[in-house]
Amino acid sequence: MVTNSLSVTGVGVTGALTVTNQTVGNSVRLLFGAIPSNTQAVVTITSFVKNIPATVAGTVITNSASYSYAGTPGGSQYAAQQSNTVSLTVIEPKLGMAKAISPNKASANEPVTMTLVVTNTGTATAYDVVVDDPLPTAYYMNTVEGTTPAGFGFSTVSAPPNSVVRYTGGDINAGQTITFTFKTTLTTSVIPGNVLTNVATVTQYTTMPGVNPNERSEPPVQSAGAAHSDGSRYRRLQDGWLDHCRTWPDTNLHGLGEQHRNGRCHRRDRHGDGAGQHALQRPGQPAHTLELR
Repeated sequence: MVTNSLSVTGVGVTGALTVTNQTVGNSVRLLFGAIPSNTQAVVTITSFVKNIPATVAGTVITNSASYSYAGTPGGSQYAAQQSNTVSLTVIEPKLGMAKAISPNKASANEPVTMTLVVTNTGTATAYDVVVDDPLPTAYYMNTVEGTTPAGFGFSTVSAPPNSVVRYTGGDINAGQTITFTFKTTLTTSVIPGNVLTNVATVTQYTTMPGVNPNERSEPPVQSAGAAHSDGSRYRRLQDGWLDHCRTWPDTNLHGLGEQHRNGRCHRRDRHGDGAGQHALQRPGQPAHTLELR
């Protein structure tokens, strides 16, 4: 723990309490001149959890205090008394992001909508969140703001060869999900049949608001895609990305194509039945890829 402030308040005390602060580092030690009968001395300590590898979400920190006193000024001390033990559980934000492009098949000069969904699955608020989505200017143009959550600012930043869509300044509470959208248009430089892959990143979020030397800057988080809603599959071949099983002329693959069997795409060998070949369990096309047509 890092001690930030300390205060002592007398309850039921006439006048001020006499207190000598003998604190060294994180070991708090207070010497009272006297505490009158039927009164209280309330000690309030404000601390920060240290930003070290050992203090991660779920870490439990325990603490107790002790006191000793004499019945008369300068008299012998009674045996030290121990307080109860209290515990503190460390909480921390944890962001995840998913990205989708709609439609995910488009032609030159056609507008598309980018959707970024950021969720805080952690146990604390994520502060000062920054989300970046770099778009190659060779393929995207005329980017305009769509939906920007409250507390965030939208901007585009030139970072050749990209134009970066940036959202800054907002906070995301624990358990909260927020959605960003913007629209952009494909340039005439896109090539039909190619696939554009695009990934957004939460480049910054911290554990405390504003600039604070005791805060933790969490690691960046990249967007993840999802399968098509219709469950279609893809595989990278010489002619681009495939939505379904199909044939292709490629002797290097030692087969004549693929065929559906038991819900999966299988490579057909030269005998046409797939015997002796490995099944191709192909992942769903990420939602942050865009097929050109």
